[in-house]
Amino acid sequence: MNSKLNKFKPQRKLSMRMQITDAVRKMVLSGKLAAGSRLPSTQELASQWDAHVTTVQQALTPLVKEGLLERTPQVGTFVRKREERLTRVGIYASGDLWRNPASAFGRCLCNELHRQLGLDNISEEVWVDPRPTDEQGKPWDELVRAASERRFQVLIVPGVGFDELAWLKKLVVPTVFLTSANIRNKVAFDGSQWAETAMQLLADQGCHRVGAICSVLAKTSEDTGGNQSEYRQFYMALEKSAAHLGLEFRPEWLLRPLKPLANTGVEFAQFGYDSFQALWRLSERPEGIVVYEDVTSSGVLMAIMREHIRIPEKLKLVLHRNTEVGLFCPVPASFMDVHVGEVAAA
Repeated sequence: MNSKLNKFKPQRKLSMRMQITDAVRKMVLSGKLAAGSRLPSTQELASQWDAHVTTVQQALTPLVKEGLLERTPQVGTFVRKREERLTRVGIYASGDLWRNPASAFGRCLCNELHRQLGLDNISEEVWVDPRPTDEQGKPWDELVRAASERRFQVLIVPGVGFDELAWLKKLVVPTVFLTSANIRNKVAFDGSQWAETAMQLLADQGCHRVGAICSVLAKTSEDTGGNQSEYRQFYMALEKSAAHLGLEFRPEWLLRPLKPLANTGVEFAQFGYDSFQALWRLSERPEGIVVYEDVTSSGVLMAIMREHIRIPEKLKLVLHRNTEVGLFCPVPASFMDVHVGEVAAA
Protein backbone atom coordinates (compact mmCIF):
# COMPACT_ATOMS: atom_id res chain seq x y z
CA MET A 1 0.00 0.00 0.00
CA ASN A 2 1.13 3.56 -0.71
CA SER A 3 3.06 4.69 2.38
CA LYS A 4 1.57 8.20 2.25
CA LEU A 5 -1.98 6.86 2.32
CA ASN A 6 -0.98 4.45 5.07
CA LYS A 7 0.01 7.35 7.36
CA PHE A 8 -3.43 8.98 7.19
CA LYS A 9 -5.56 8.13 10.25
CA PRO A 10 -9.12 9.52 10.21
CA GLN A 11 -10.67 10.88 13.42
CA ARG A 12 -13.93 9.30 14.50
CA LYS A 13 -15.49 12.54 15.78
CA LEU A 14 -15.43 14.15 12.30
CA SER A 15 -17.08 13.18 9.02
CA MET A 16 -15.14 10.19 7.73
CA ARG A 17 -16.02 10.90 4.10
CA MET A 18 -14.94 14.55 4.21
CA GLN A 19 -11.71 13.70 6.06
CA ILE A 20 -10.74 11.18 3.39
CA THR A 21 -11.61 13.58 0.57
CA ASP A 22 -9.59 16.43 2.09
CA ALA A 23 -6.61 14.24 3.00
CA VAL A 24 -6.28 12.60 -0.43
CA ARG A 25 -6.80 15.96 -2.18
CA LYS A 26 -3.91 17.49 -0.19
CA MET A 27 -1.66 14.52 -1.04
CA VAL A 28 -2.38 14.91 -4.75
CA LEU A 29 -1.98 18.69 -4.82
CA SER A 30 1.24 18.58 -2.81
CA GLY A 31 2.72 15.89 -5.05
CA LYS A 32 2.94 13.29 -2.28
CA LEU A 33 0.82 11.12 -4.54
CA ALA A 34 2.61 11.25 -7.87
CA ALA A 35 0.80 11.72 -11.18
CA GLY A 36 0.12 8.37 -12.81
CA SER A 37 0.36 6.41 -9.55
CA ARG A 38 -2.31 3.83 -8.84
CA LEU A 39 -4.26 3.96 -5.58
CA PRO A 40 -4.91 0.77 -3.64
CA SER A 41 -8.32 -0.78 -4.19
CA THR A 42 -11.34 0.66 -2.41
CA GLN A 43 -11.51 -2.49 -0.26
CA GLU A 44 -7.85 -2.09 0.78
CA LEU A 45 -8.30 1.57 1.66
CA ALA A 46 -11.47 0.83 3.62
CA SER A 47 -9.62 -1.81 5.62
CA GLN A 48 -6.66 0.48 6.25
CA TRP A 49 -8.85 3.39 7.38
CA ASP A 50 -11.42 1.24 9.22
CA ALA A 51 -14.13 2.74 7.04
CA HIS A 52 -17.01 1.35 5.03
CA VAL A 53 -16.25 0.61 1.38
CA THR A 54 -19.14 2.88 0.31
CA THR A 55 -17.70 5.73 2.40
CA VAL A 56 -14.34 5.46 0.66
CA GLN A 57 -16.04 5.27 -2.74
CA GLN A 58 -18.08 8.42 -2.02
CA ALA A 59 -15.03 10.23 -0.61
CA LEU A 60 -12.96 9.70 -3.76
CA THR A 61 -15.77 10.62 -6.18
CA PRO A 62 -15.39 14.43 -5.71
CA LEU A 63 -11.68 14.10 -6.54
CA VAL A 64 -12.56 12.33 -9.78
CA LYS A 65 -14.96 15.17 -10.54
CA GLU A 66 -12.24 17.73 -9.79
CA GLY A 67 -9.93 16.03 -12.26
CA LEU A 68 -7.43 14.95 -9.60
CA LEU A 69 -8.16 11.22 -9.86
CA GLU A 70 -9.21 9.05 -12.80
CA ARG A 71 -11.13 5.79 -12.52
CA THR A 72 -10.69 3.07 -15.12
CA PRO A 73 -13.23 0.22 -14.79
CA GLN A 74 -11.68 -3.15 -14.01
CA VAL A 75 -8.25 -1.49 -13.73
CA GLY A 76 -8.21 0.95 -10.81
CA THR A 77 -8.05 4.56 -9.66
CA PHE A 78 -5.07 6.69 -10.74
CA VAL A 79 -3.73 10.15 -9.97
CA ARG A 80 -4.32 12.29 -13.06
CA LYS A 81 -1.65 14.46 -14.61
CA ARG A 82 -2.63 17.97 -13.59
CA GLU A 83 -2.99 20.79 -16.08
CA GLU A 84 -0.65 23.66 -15.28
CA ARG A 85 -3.40 26.30 -15.01
CA LEU A 86 -7.06 27.02 -15.57
CA THR A 87 -7.56 27.78 -19.28
CA ARG A 88 -11.09 26.64 -20.21
CA VAL A 89 -14.31 27.52 -18.39
CA GLY A 90 -17.91 26.71 -19.25
CA ILE A 91 -20.85 28.93 -18.22
CA TYR A 92 -24.34 27.43 -18.05
CA ALA A 93 -27.35 29.73 -18.34
CA SER A 94 -31.04 29.13 -18.69
CA GLY A 95 -32.61 30.68 -21.78
CA ASP A 96 -34.79 32.56 -19.30
CA LEU A 97 -31.72 34.59 -18.35
CA TRP A 98 -31.81 36.37 -21.70
CA ARG A 99 -35.59 36.63 -22.11
CA ASN A 100 -36.87 38.13 -18.87
CA PRO A 101 -36.33 41.74 -17.77
CA ALA A 102 -35.98 40.61 -14.13
CA SER A 103 -32.74 38.78 -15.03
CA ALA A 104 -30.67 41.92 -15.66
CA PHE A 105 -28.33 40.99 -12.79
CA GLY A 106 -27.63 37.58 -14.35
CA ARG A 107 -26.86 39.13 -17.71
CA CYS A 108 -24.49 41.66 -16.12
CA LEU A 109 -22.84 38.83 -14.22
CA CYS A 110 -22.20 36.86 -17.42
CA ASN A 111 -20.69 39.95 -19.04
CA GLU A 112 -18.47 40.55 -16.01
CA LEU A 113 -17.34 36.91 -15.96
CA HIS A 114 -16.40 37.28 -19.63
CA ARG A 115 -14.35 40.38 -18.80
CA GLN A 116 -12.55 38.92 -15.78
CA LEU A 117 -11.80 35.59 -17.45
CA GLY A 118 -10.41 37.45 -20.44
CA LEU A 119 -8.02 39.39 -18.21
CA ASP A 120 -6.59 36.04 -17.08
CA ASN A 121 -6.48 34.66 -20.64
CA ILE A 122 -9.09 32.05 -19.76
CA SER A 123 -11.41 31.09 -22.60
CA GLU A 124 -15.09 30.58 -21.85
CA GLU A 125 -17.88 28.79 -23.64
CA VAL A 126 -21.42 29.88 -22.76
CA TRP A 127 -24.04 27.14 -22.80
CA VAL A 128 -27.53 28.63 -23.10
CA ASP A 129 -30.12 25.92 -22.44
CA PRO A 130 -32.57 26.12 -25.38
CA ARG A 131 -35.17 23.83 -23.83
CA PRO A 132 -38.52 24.96 -22.39
CA THR A 133 -38.30 25.92 -18.71
CA ASP A 134 -40.31 22.87 -17.56
CA GLU A 135 -37.77 20.55 -19.21
CA GLN A 136 -34.65 22.08 -17.70
CA GLY A 137 -34.95 19.98 -14.55
CA LYS A 138 -33.70 17.03 -16.64
CA PRO A 139 -30.07 16.60 -17.77
CA TRP A 140 -29.13 18.42 -20.97
CA ASP A 141 -27.41 15.66 -22.93
CA GLU A 142 -25.23 18.00 -24.96
CA LEU A 143 -23.77 19.67 -21.85
CA VAL A 144 -23.34 16.34 -20.05
CA ARG A 145 -21.38 15.03 -23.05
CA ALA A 146 -19.19 18.14 -23.20
CA ALA A 147 -18.37 17.79 -19.50
CA SER A 148 -17.45 14.12 -19.87
CA GLU A 149 -15.16 15.06 -22.78
CA ARG A 150 -13.51 17.73 -20.58
CA ARG A 151 -14.23 20.49 -23.09
CA PHE A 152 -14.04 22.79 -20.08
CA GLN A 153 -12.22 22.33 -16.79
CA VAL A 154 -14.82 24.06 -14.62
CA LEU A 155 -18.49 24.96 -15.10
CA ILE A 156 -19.86 28.20 -13.63
CA VAL A 157 -23.62 28.40 -13.03
CA PRO A 158 -24.69 32.02 -12.35
CA GLY A 159 -28.09 31.05 -10.98
CA VAL A 160 -30.71 28.40 -11.74
CA GLY A 161 -33.70 26.79 -10.05
CA PHE A 162 -33.47 23.93 -7.58
CA ASP A 163 -34.55 21.40 -10.22
CA GLU A 164 -31.53 22.16 -12.40
CA LEU A 165 -29.17 21.93 -9.43
CA ALA A 166 -29.94 18.22 -9.04
CA TRP A 167 -28.40 17.18 -12.37
CA LEU A 168 -25.79 19.92 -12.67
CA LYS A 169 -24.21 18.76 -9.39
CA LYS A 170 -23.65 15.31 -10.96
CA LEU A 171 -21.51 16.54 -13.86
CA VAL A 172 -18.01 15.07 -13.97
CA VAL A 173 -16.28 18.47 -13.74
CA PRO A 174 -16.11 20.88 -10.77
CA THR A 175 -19.14 23.16 -10.80
CA VAL A 176 -19.52 26.50 -8.98
CA PHE A 177 -23.01 27.86 -8.30
CA LEU A 178 -24.55 31.19 -7.40
CA THR A 179 -27.38 29.89 -5.22
CA SER A 180 -29.07 29.97 -1.83
CA ALA A 181 -29.23 26.15 -1.73
CA ASN A 182 -27.41 24.30 1.02
CA ILE A 183 -24.64 22.86 -1.17
CA ARG A 184 -20.87 23.10 -1.42
CA ASN A 185 -18.94 25.04 -4.08
CA LYS A 186 -21.22 28.04 -4.13
CA VAL A 187 -21.21 31.81 -3.99
CA ALA A 188 -24.08 33.02 -1.82
CA PHE A 189 -25.75 36.25 -0.81
CA ASP A 190 -24.87 37.10 2.80
CA GLY A 191 -28.42 37.86 3.89
CA SER A 192 -27.59 38.19 7.56
CA GLN A 193 -25.00 40.90 7.04
CA TRP A 194 -27.27 42.72 4.59
CA ALA A 195 -30.17 42.65 7.06
CA GLU A 196 -28.04 43.94 9.93
CA THR A 197 -26.67 46.83 7.88
CA ALA A 198 -30.10 47.76 6.49
CA MET A 199 -31.65 47.91 9.96
CA GLN A 200 -28.71 49.96 11.22
CA LEU A 201 -29.27 52.47 8.40
CA LEU A 202 -32.88 52.93 9.48
CA ALA A 203 -31.87 53.29 13.12
CA ASP A 204 -29.25 55.91 12.16
CA GLN A 205 -32.03 57.94 10.52
CA GLY A 206 -34.01 57.99 13.75
CA CYS A 207 -36.53 55.26 12.98
CA HIS A 208 -38.10 53.41 15.90
CA ARG A 209 -40.73 51.39 13.99
CA VAL A 210 -39.47 49.50 10.94
CA GLY A 211 -40.82 47.16 8.29
CA ALA A 212 -39.66 45.25 5.21
CA ILE A 213 -40.93 44.28 1.78
CA CYS A 214 -38.96 41.33 0.40
CA SER A 215 -39.77 39.35 -2.72
CA VAL A 216 -37.90 36.14 -1.88
CA LEU A 217 -39.67 33.11 -0.50
CA ALA A 218 -38.39 31.78 2.83
CA LYS A 219 -37.86 28.18 1.78
CA THR A 220 -37.93 25.44 4.40
CA SER A 221 -35.32 22.74 4.97
CA GLU A 222 -37.37 20.35 2.81
CA ASP A 223 -36.89 22.64 -0.19
CA THR A 224 -33.10 22.73 -0.02
CA GLY A 225 -32.35 19.29 1.34
CA GLY A 226 -30.46 20.56 4.36
CA ASN A 227 -30.41 23.30 6.94
CA GLN A 228 -32.52 26.44 6.81
CA SER A 229 -32.09 28.23 3.53
CA GLU A 230 -30.16 31.47 3.53
CA TYR A 231 -33.32 33.42 2.72
CA ARG A 232 -35.01 32.01 5.81
CA GLN A 233 -31.95 33.10 7.79
CA PHE A 234 -32.26 36.50 6.09
CA TYR A 235 -35.76 37.00 7.50
CA MET A 236 -34.62 35.84 10.92
CA ALA A 237 -31.69 38.28 10.73
CA LEU A 238 -34.08 41.17 10.02
CA GLU A 239 -36.03 40.35 13.17
CA LYS A 240 -32.94 39.80 15.32
CA SER A 241 -31.22 42.95 14.09
CA ALA A 242 -34.31 45.04 14.81
CA ALA A 243 -34.55 43.60 18.31
CA HIS A 244 -30.84 44.18 18.94
CA LEU A 245 -31.19 47.83 17.94
CA GLY A 246 -34.33 48.28 20.02
CA LEU A 247 -36.55 48.77 16.96
CA GLU A 248 -40.19 47.73 16.77
CA PHE A 249 -40.65 45.23 13.92
CA ARG A 250 -44.16 43.79 13.87
CA PRO A 251 -45.12 40.68 11.86
CA GLU A 252 -47.68 42.68 9.84
CA TRP A 253 -44.89 45.07 8.80
CA LEU A 254 -42.98 42.25 7.09
CA LEU A 255 -44.43 41.52 3.66
CA ARG A 256 -43.15 38.58 1.63
CA PRO A 257 -44.65 36.29 -1.03
CA LEU A 258 -46.65 33.22 -0.08
CA LYS A 259 -45.55 31.45 -3.27
CA PRO A 260 -42.59 31.84 -5.65
CA LEU A 261 -42.83 34.79 -8.03
CA ALA A 262 -42.40 34.22 -11.76
CA ASN A 263 -39.08 35.50 -13.03
CA THR A 264 -40.54 38.48 -14.87
CA GLY A 265 -40.15 42.16 -14.15
CA VAL A 266 -43.93 42.59 -14.09
CA GLU A 267 -44.69 40.14 -11.28
CA PHE A 268 -41.92 41.39 -8.99
CA ALA A 269 -42.95 45.02 -9.51
CA GLN A 270 -46.59 44.11 -8.93
CA PHE A 271 -45.67 42.40 -5.67
CA GLY A 272 -43.81 45.51 -4.50
CA TYR A 273 -46.69 47.79 -5.47
CA ASP A 274 -49.39 45.64 -3.80
CA SER A 275 -47.31 45.05 -0.68
CA PHE A 276 -46.69 48.73 -0.11
CA GLN A 277 -50.38 49.53 -0.64
CA ALA A 278 -51.30 46.90 1.97
CA LEU A 279 -48.67 48.25 4.38
CA TRP A 280 -49.83 51.84 3.96
CA ARG A 281 -53.47 50.93 4.61
CA LEU A 282 -52.64 49.73 8.14
CA SER A 283 -53.81 51.93 10.99
CA GLU A 284 -50.28 51.87 12.45
CA ARG A 285 -47.33 52.04 10.06
CA PRO A 286 -43.56 51.79 10.30
CA GLU A 287 -41.38 54.89 10.03
CA GLY A 288 -38.93 53.19 7.69
CA ILE A 289 -38.81 50.13 5.46
CA VAL A 290 -36.16 48.03 3.73
CA VAL A 291 -36.89 46.64 0.27
CA TYR A 292 -35.30 43.61 -1.34
CA GLU A 293 -34.87 42.84 -4.33
CA ASP A 294 -34.22 45.73 -6.73
CA VAL A 295 -36.88 44.47 -9.17
CA THR A 296 -39.37 44.82 -6.31
CA SER A 297 -38.27 48.37 -5.50
CA SER A 298 -39.72 49.74 -8.74
CA GLY A 299 -43.22 48.68 -7.67
CA VAL A 300 -42.73 50.11 -4.18
CA LEU A 301 -41.61 53.43 -5.66
CA MET A 302 -44.64 53.56 -7.99
CA ALA A 303 -46.96 53.05 -5.01
CA ILE A 304 -45.17 55.77 -3.05
CA MET A 305 -45.59 58.23 -5.92
CA ARG A 306 -49.25 57.32 -6.34
CA GLU A 307 -49.93 57.96 -2.64
CA HIS A 308 -47.98 61.27 -2.75
CA ILE A 309 -45.93 60.25 0.26
CA ARG A 310 -43.21 62.69 1.21
CA ILE A 311 -39.84 60.95 1.44
CA PRO A 312 -37.98 61.08 3.80
CA GLU A 313 -40.32 63.20 5.99
CA LYS A 314 -43.07 60.57 6.21
CA LEU A 315 -41.06 57.45 5.48
CA LYS A 316 -37.40 56.41 5.33
CA LEU A 317 -36.28 53.97 2.62
CA VAL A 318 -33.41 51.50 2.38
CA LEU A 319 -33.33 49.83 -1.05
CA HIS A 320 -31.34 46.94 -2.49
CA ARG A 321 -29.50 47.89 -5.69
CA ASN A 322 -27.23 45.99 -8.06
CA THR A 323 -24.69 48.69 -8.86
CA GLU A 324 -23.92 47.79 -12.46
CA VAL A 325 -27.63 47.35 -13.25
CA GLY A 326 -28.71 50.59 -11.58
CA LEU A 327 -32.07 51.61 -10.13
CA PHE A 328 -34.03 54.76 -10.98
CA CYS A 329 -35.22 56.30 -7.71
CA PRO A 330 -36.94 59.72 -7.85
CA VAL A 331 -36.97 60.14 -4.05
CA PRO A 332 -34.22 60.32 -1.39
CA ALA A 333 -33.23 56.83 -0.19
CA SER A 334 -30.35 54.84 1.24
CA PHE A 335 -28.99 52.04 -0.93
CA MET A 336 -27.58 48.63 -0.09
CA ASP A 337 -25.37 47.99 -3.12
CA VAL A 338 -24.32 44.63 -4.50
CA HIS A 339 -21.39 44.83 -6.92
CA VAL A 340 -21.54 42.41 -9.82
CA GLY A 341 -17.77 42.57 -10.15
CA GLU A 342 -17.30 41.20 -6.63
CA VAL A 343 -19.76 38.38 -7.28
CA ALA A 344 -17.95 37.42 -10.50
CA ALA A 345 -14.59 37.48 -8.71
CA ALA A 346 -15.92 35.20 -5.99
